[in-house]
Amino acid sequence: MCARMASLGMYPGEEINVICATKGSRCILRTAGGTISLDPLTSENILVEAV
Repeated sequence: MCARMASLGMYPGEEINVICATKGSRCILRTAGGTISLDPLTSENILVEAV
């Protein structure tokens, strides 16, 4: 999973905006490098911390 996220340009400690309509739906991640859409199975394995 870490290698997959790194290939998308996302690394630990990076600030992102997370937009999820409802639990179990696709999530949109906005980073400095662009926008990424994740399927529900992938997004369930990502831990985020509010800043």
